[in-house]
Amino acid sequence: GITLEEAVDMMRGKPGSKITVGISREGVEGIKRYELKRKAIKVSAVKSELLQNNFAYVRLTQFQKDSGKGISKALKKLKSKAKNKSLKGIVLDLRNNPVACLMRPLMCPLSSWRMELLYPLSQEMRNKKKSDT
Repeated sequence: GITLEEAVDMMRGKPGSKITVGISREGVEGIKRYELKRKAIKVSAVKSELLQNNFAYVRLTQFQKDSGKGISKALKKLKSKAKNKSLKGIVLDLRNNPVACLMRPLMCPLSSWRMELLYPLSQEMRNKKKSDT
């Protein structure tokens, strides 16, 4: 077999061109072949949701050219959903992001937002559990 990364590299090509992919499975004899048409895939780097008490949760899964704009757009959308159109705080989740050290330049497009970076949710949960015991 090959790794996922190797398979993805082999499948890359011009959008609209065709590729044949063969898949074998344990317990199934032979290789099943599929003809696929390549298409550009757009991956959203920003995921967000409004938490209880008007806190915005924004997760940056990977840095991209327009990550700052994506975060700003997500915050504006969450602010419009919040009670009184106001956010109490923002949880910016950078976990499992290998280039989180680039945080400072990323925040430049968001300078108009008054932001307080809160403890990551996991830290908050740990602190709450400690105080409960």
